[in-house]
Order: sequence, then C-alpha cells, then structure tokens
Amino acid sequence: MTTQPPETTEGSQEEDAPTTEAGTEAEGTPDAEGAADAEGAADAEGAADAEGAAQSAAAPDVDLQAEMDALIEGAAGLFGNLKEIFLKSKDEVARGAQLGKVRIDVFQLRKDREHFLQRLGEEAYDLMVRGDVEHADLTKPFAKVKAIDDRIEAVEAQIEGLVEEQEAARQAAADSDAANSEPGEDTGENG
Repeated sequence: MTTQPPETTEGSQEEDAPTTEAGTEAEGTPDAEGAADAEGAADAEGAADAEGAAQSAAAPDVDLQAEMDALIEGAAGLFGNLKEIFLKSKDEVARGAQLGKVRIDVFQLRKDREHFLQRLGEEAYDLMVRGDVEHADLTKPFAKVKAIDDRIEAVEAQIEGLVEEQEAARQAAADSDAANSEPGEDTGENG
C-alpha cells in the first residue's frame, strides 16, 4: 500500500521531514521512510480495527442469518419429507379401507347367496314332498333330506316321551311327599 505524503500549504510544512527544493519530503531518506511506514501502519491498523469491528458486529448477524437459513431449509426439507410420508400413508390407509370394504361386500354377498340357496332348496324340497316336482338329479339329495327329517321326527318324539316321563316322576314324588306329610302334621298339632 503506497501512501501519499500529506499535502502541505505554505508555512505548514512539517519541520521534522527534510524537504527538497520543490517543497516535498525527500523520499529515500530514513526519516521519511520511517514516517511513511509509521503513518501507513497506523492507517492500516485503524482501518483494520474499523473493519474488524464492522466484521465482528456484522459477523454475528451473518452467522445468525446463515444459521436461520440453514434451519429453515432443514425444516422445510423435514416437513416436505413428512408431507410425502403422510400422503403415502393416507393413500395406503385409503386403499386398505377400500379393500376391507370390498371384502365385507363379498362376504355379505356370499352370505345372501347361501341364504337364498337355502330358501330355494327348501322350496324345492316342499314341492317334491307335495309331488309337484320330480327330477332324477334331485332324487338322491331329496331322499337324504327326507331321511334326516324322519330321524329328527323320531328324536323329537323320544324327547317328548322323556319329558312326559320326567313330569310324571315329579308329580308322583310331589304326591308321595304330600301323602307322607299330612299325618305328621296332624300329630304335631295334637301333641
């Protein structure tokens, strides 16, 4: 950095510095060089101090701004990723719910079909019992169902017989208890 010697006006020349005939400091003299170096160093130190002070005052602002920008950028990236994950999850949940609904619909349709097949079979059975319908493919299944119905009737008749026997046994026990308790009651009153 080259320094310009200070301008002087007439009568205001520095007395320490040797001058040439033109009224300027003589360059190359030890005193002139030392003064220029000292003055340049002082100017450089002052400029460096002022610049350092400005940088130190601006440095926290710049660092803080950079940190805030990085934080905002990171948060935006995180929220972007979370949004993407949420949208994918939302789609998966919607597909899962739709799949579940369709499965329930199929289950209900099969249940309805089973119900109506049962009713159809019962109607066909009733028609075969009355003799209104005859078909060779239905003869074996009809015979099996008829045998099961006959068996059900036999078991129900057996149940009715057992229930009647049980009721008769209870009635006989109640009558026996009533007959045994009457004489004992009279003796207790007389005694």
